Amino acid sequence: NFAALGDTAFKFDFSYMLTNAAEFAVIVFAFLFVDLFDTVGTLIGVAAKGNMLDKEGKLPRVGKALMADAIGTVAGMVCGHMIEKYGRKPMYIILALLTAGCSILLTMVESLNAWLIVGTALAFFGNAIFSICKLYIAEQYPTELRGTGAGLGEAVSRICGGVLAAYFIAFLIASGNQHAVFWFLAICYLVSTALLAIWGQETMGKSVDATGSSSGK
Repeated sequence: NFAALGDTAFKFDFSYMLTNAAEFAVIVFAFLFVDLFDTVGTLIGVAAKGNMLDKEGKLPRVGKALMADAIGTVAGMVCGHMIEKYGRKPMYIILALLTAGCSILLTMVESLNAWLIVGTALAFFGNAIFSICKLYIAEQYPTELRGTGAGLGEAVSRICGGVLAAYFIAFLIASGNQHAVFWFLAICYLVSTALLAIWGQETMGKSVDATGSSSGK
């Protein structure tokens, strides 16, 4: 019943910020610098390998890319709590399909304004998935394997997504096949969604012990 989204969407509670200003500032600055270095490092690294930097080593129109990512970053805060109302599995599937759709749409648009709009939507839906997948994936493991499984999965995803994929994407950009980057992204999301739809269990409202004991069934 997505008509009930109005009951939870954008229902922010700023009472903690008002009563714990110092602690809230620490949290904000921690996430600020983590996200800033994560975004800038990936953006400049891929751009450098993809021969997208100018003669001075600067990335043209980098501000627009950072703005799209900044807007997308708030998605976790806006959409993350919805997993407790509508479930981890359906929210992941919906957001992943929307992300894949935006990726495919980016291969079709031509104007700069259309790129900015679709690119921002892509960042929004993609970042919203992050608020789900780490928690949801950890809940899939049996209790005795949860720490090892979640840690190993995170390490592999960092190597494949943060290192190898960056070089692969840069190679596609350098070869002049920019559309292949978005097709690659769309395929990754579609494959992961299909696997989750088949084998993923819904864990909303269950304790980690309950989900762990039933994950092998």
